[in-house]
Amino acid sequence: MHSPNLAGDSPSRAKVLAIASHKGGTGRTTLSLGLAWVLGQQGLNVLLVDPDPTRSAALVACDAAGVCRWKGVDVATSLQPTQFGGYDLVLIDCPSLNERAAVATLKVADWLILTCLADTLSLRTLPAAAAALREAREEGGEAVLLGLVLNLFDANNPVQQRLHQQLQLTKRPPLLGAPIPVQNSLREWPLQSGSAMPSGPARAAVLELAFTLRDKFAASTPREVVTHA
Repeated sequence: MHSPNLAGDSPSRAKVLAIASHKGGTGRTTLSLGLAWVLGQQGLNVLLVDPDPTRSAALVACDAAGVCRWKGVDVATSLQPTQFGGYDLVLIDCPSLNERAAVATLKVADWLILTCLADTLSLRTLPAAAAALREAREEGGEAVLLGLVLNLFDANNPVQQRLHQQLQLTKRPPLLGAPIPVQNSLREWPLQSGSAMPSGPARAAVLELAFTLRDKFAASTPREVVTHA
């Protein structure tokens, strides 16, 4: 039995959330996997889409037989909107925003989350990410930027602390919840295909993010969410 649609629309119209970044190494795929696992555990029916040829997300979510056995989660490796019906949420591990394939993802997405590291180089890529979003909108896409998630955050690093504080003040783009902390056990997650998300501070932070997102989804349609893109 499906839970209520996240934005109150017809149950045949799943909402589509893309997790994206403009550079590698920001934990985009790990966040996509974590959100899919957590939301599935909460009783939602989630389609995790991994359109990247490397299949990084699918290799973690599926077992040796190629089947995802996570509660409430199915996995697809191609971007086919005809498959989106019947789910509460379609969650896409978006290709890097410097690739043309990312525009195709953004054109079918309702919402977008950017992942970033708390370092100067990563933050400098945010304008390029915004440009990719504008390009998708020019081609008919309507994805709305929900905000930025700081990933792999080290609270003991003074540079990361300072950059986090700056983002909190500027709110451009807005931060979505607390940073996702470094958790060493997540590095071994890909070695245990089909296993649950390892427990620890990162999983706890993803759980809090999931609650934040569900509140946003329940309160807003995509066009009603305020964006600073």
